[in-house]
Amino acid sequence: MLGNLAANPTLRGPIPRAALADWEFALDHGGEALEAWIRYVTAQSPQWTLDAVPALQAWRKPARVIWAAHDRFLPPSWAVQLARDIPGADDHPVLLPFAGHFWQMEVPRSGGAETIATFFSGL
Repeated sequence: MLGNLAANPTLRGPIPRAALADWEFALDHGGEALEAWIRYVTAQSPQWTLDAVPALQAWRKPARVIWAAHDRFLPPSWAVQLARDIPGADDHPVLLPFAGHFWQMEVPRSGGAETIATFFSGL
């Protein structure tokens, strides 16, 4: 089960330039921009994924696990285990190449949107 992976520390890689720019903007302007950034960053915890496992194990509909291939916060090994934990998922997750944890900002053309659209069009 994915919970076994929590004991293994994960390494963080370099922060994407776009994320730093957002952070700098929030720090420079404060107020709602800073509050929104703090909420976003503090929500990034492996525990959120671990907490979702029991509900995902009960899921009985088609599912697809899509993961960033170079995610250093939640490594791809988590995707493999999560795909095994979800009964309706293919055992082989889709890995987005050259993508890190914030793949939507880092490489928005990674194929993630197309993968999601293809999955839903096949239902």
